[in-house]
Amino acid sequence: FTRAVRLSPGQVEPRLVLARALQRSGDLPGALRAVESALTLQADEPRCLELRDRLRARLGSCEA
Repeated sequence: FTRAVRLSPGQVEPRLVLARALQRSGDLPGALRAVESALTLQADEPRCLELRDRLRARLGSCEA
């Protein structure tokens, strides 16, 4: 997935796929970084916004 991101630097989709893969593997901070990277390319992408909000909520509950 990281190779796809490197090969498609201006595209949101590879970053979103990477974020989801990181989330599934349990790397929530990494997933949040990936989805925030996608949002720098397209700030109003609804799938990225939803995933970012879910990750922030999960990370917030993990820190409590």
